[in-house]
Amino acid sequence: MTLFVMRCLLFTAEALAVSTLLPLLVFLIAAFFRGRAALRHLLWLAAFTVLLALPLLALLVRAHVMTLDPGPAMPVVVTMAAPVTATYADSWSLDGIVSALLAPLCLLWLAGMVFHLSRLALGAHGLRRLYARSTAFAGMDDVRLGDGGPMTFGLRKPVILLPRAAAHWPQARLDAVLRHERAHIRRHDSITQLLAELACAFYWPNPLVWLGARRLRRDAEIAADDAVLASGLQASAYATQLVQVAAEFAGRPRLMAMAMAAGSTLEARVTSVLSPEPSRKGVTRMDALKLAALGSACAFALAMARPDLAWAEASPPAAQAQVSPETAPPADTASAPAHSTHRHARASEQDGVAPVQAVDAVPAMPAMPPAPPLPPDVPSSAALDARMERAMARAEQAREHALAHAEHDRERAQASLERARAESEKAMEHARDESERAMDRASAETEKALARAESRKWTSESVRQAIREARPNTKVILAQVRLEVGRALAEARVSRDAALAEARRNVAEAVARAQALHAHENPPVEE
Repeated sequence: MTLFVMRCLLFTAEALAVSTLLPLLVFLIAAFFRGRAALRHLLWLAAFTVLLALPLLALLVRAHVMTLDPGPAMPVVVTMAAPVTATYADSWSLDGIVSALLAPLCLLWLAGMVFHLSRLALGAHGLRRLYARSTAFAGMDDVRLGDGGPMTFGLRKPVILLPRAAAHWPQARLDAVLRHERAHIRRHDSITQLLAELACAFYWPNPLVWLGARRLRRDAEIAADDAVLASGLQASAYATQLVQVAAEFAGRPRLMAMAMAAGSTLEARVTSVLSPEPSRKGVTRMDALKLAALGSACAFALAMARPDLAWAEASPPAAQAQVSPETAPPADTASAPAHSTHRHARASEQDGVAPVQAVDAVPAMPAMPPAPPLPPDVPSSAALDARMERAMARAEQAREHALAHAEHDRERAQASLERARAESEKAMEHARDESERAMDRASAETEKALARAESRKWTSESVRQAIREARPNTKVILAQVRLEVGRALAEARVSRDAALAEARRNVAEAVARAQALHAHENPPVEE
C-alpha cells in the first residue's frame, strides 16, 4: 500500500472520528442546560466552527509524524529459473482493492460536497430574487413585503421579509413577528446557520452533523422566542400568534433563511414558550469569550495531535547477489576438452568468419545452500516505542481527566438539585404561611362584619339568629380551605420529589454513558 493511500485513509478516519465525537459531546453538555436555549445554540456554533477550522489547521499546523520502518534489508537471491505467469487471483490483494476504491470514494465525497454547496448557492440566489421583487414596508428600511416569509436573511445587512398579507395583519401579530425577527438579527443567526450549512456540506456522510445543524436551528428559534418573552410580551398571547403564523405559512420552502413559520420546531417552541421553568436568559459576552477560547484551544490541540505517516529513511546495505543452484553450469560443459574449442575455431576460419577467441572454461560454482527463511517482523525502534508509550500515557491522562470532569459535573448537578429542592420547600412553606395568614385575616374580618351587623339596633331577631348560625359554617369553610391548601402542598411536594428523582436518574445515566464512551474510546492496553 502506497504512502499516499495510507495518508488518505488516515485523514478520513480522523475526520469521521472528530465529526462523530464532537457532536456527541455537545449533545451531552447541552443536556445540562435545558432551560437556556441561547447557551445551547452557542455550544453548537462553537462545535461547527471547530469542525470547519480543522481542515484548514491540518494544512497549516505541522502534524505528529509517525515513521514506518520498512525493516532490515535482506540479501537478494537471483535465480535463473523459468518465468512464472501470475494468476488472476494473485492480483486481488487487499492493497490493490483499497487503492482501486480510493479514487471512486474521493470522487463520491467530492460530488456530495458539490451537490450540497450547489443547493446552498441556489437558496442564496432564491433569496436574492425574493429581495429584488419585494417592496419597503411602513417606511422601515429593514422590513420588506414580498412573496415569502416571515423570515430573516442577509449577512452584512440582514433584512426581514414579510408576506404581502402582513399589511393587513392585526397589530398584535405584526408586533410579535417583528420582535422575533429582530431578535434573529441581533443574534446574527444568519451567519451561524451559514456556518452550519458549510459544515454539513463538508461532513455530509455523517448523520450526526446534520442532526447537530437541526438542533442549532431549533435552539436559535427558541432563543429568539425567549428574547421576545423577555421584552415583556405575554407567553400565552405569543404562543397563539406563533401557532397561527405557522399554520398559515407552513409548507413553504425554507431556503437559507431563519423562518419564524418553520413547522419542524413548532412543538418544541410552543412547549418552551408555555413552560414556566426556563429563565429566558441569554448569553453574555463573557460566555461567548469563554467558549471561543475553549473552541480555539480544542481546534489547535486536535490539529497538533493529528498523526501523519512517513517512511523511515534507512540506507540498506548493498545487495549481495547469489546464484541459485538451478543456474550452476553443467559439469560436462565446464569440463569440455580444450581441443574441441580449437577445432571449432579452425572451422570458423574456413567459413570466412572471424574465429572467436577461446575462453578458458569457468570452473563450476559450488552449490549454495538454500536461503534461510525470512526472520519475523522486527519490532519498532526504541524511538517509536517511546512515542507510543507517551501517546498512550496522554490518552490515559485525557481519559482520567474526562472522567473526573464528568464526576465533577455530576456533583454540581446533584448540588443544583438539592438547592432546587431546598428553594421549593422554602417557597411552599412561605405559601402555606401566607395562606394561613390570609385565612386568619379573612376569619377575623368575617367575625367583625358579623359582630357589626348583629350589634346594629335595626337588625331584626331573625337576622341575628341567622348570623349566629353562620359563624360555625364560616369556621367549617375556613377549615376545609386549610385542608385543601395542605393537600395541594403535599401533592406539590410529591411531584417535586418525583421530578428531582427523575433528574437524578438522568444525570446518573448521562455520566454513565460518558464513562462508557471514554472507556470504549480508550480501551486498556495489554502488555
